[in-house]
Amino acid sequence: MVHLQWYGGEGEILSLQSELRRFLTKSGALTSMLMDSAGRLLTMVGTVIPQFDITSFVSLSASDFAANRELARLLGEETFHDLFHQGERHGVYITQICDGMLMAVLFDRSTTLGLVRHSIRKTRPRIQPLLHAALTPPAESMTRALGEEEFEQISEDIERMFE
Repeated sequence: MVHLQWYGGEGEILSLQSELRRFLTKSGALTSMLMDSAGRLLTMVGTVIPQFDITSFVSLSASDFAANRELARLLGEETFHDLFHQGERHGVYITQICDGMLMAVLFDRSTTLGLVRHSIRKTRPRIQPLLHAALTPPAESMTRALGEEEFEQISEDIERMFE
């Protein structure tokens, strides 16, 4: 399991929610949520099924994904990237968006698994950079933006100011 630290703010959450809403519109799904692999909800958009325990759902989804990763390893696979469960009225699709981050989608019979999967493939490249930026420590992202030498020079200049 990857332990993630969130460095983003409200702007990143709003951007992620906007992408998830766009996904729901395109896919016809009911609910979409982002969670880490430890089972902590990052954000969620859409319709909540009555008497739906979100905390339990997120925790069980992450556990389900972890258990299936181990099943994949038993079969010589690195991981299973996607999980799907279908009931009488609702389906659940869980996919790894990036290392340590999962997206869970709840949908009913008004859409299809194929449309949900297709919409996720289109949404993933828009969500990944948002997550990557929000999960990167500020100094690390600044180093990438400036270049390592320039970042070190600025850091040294700041240190000298306080001597």
